[in-house]
Amino acid sequence: MDRRRMTAIGVLVAAAGLTAAVTVPSFAGEEPRRAAPVTDGVAPEVLDAMGRDLSLTRDQAVKRLRTERWAAGTLTRLRAELGAGYGGS
Repeated sequence: MDRRRMTAIGVLVAAAGLTAAVTVPSFAGEEPRRAAPVTDGVAPEVLDAMGRDLSLTRDQAVKRLRTERWAAGTLTRLRAELGAGYGGS
């Protein structure tokens, strides 16, 4: 084999080894993620974020989301019932 071909093969092997050395450790120690149970149709991550960002307990966050869902339904119903007479909110 000529010198250029050997150099090219050496560079490719080194690049593949470097890629494996950098990539493989990033997967070490990770366990497969399991789906978290959903509380009242809301992912626990959402409730945790609301607790962190809004200083709400889990029950307060669930109640707030229920109220927001109810309000959105009321808005839709009023628009349908009142048509052009609906002034908005």
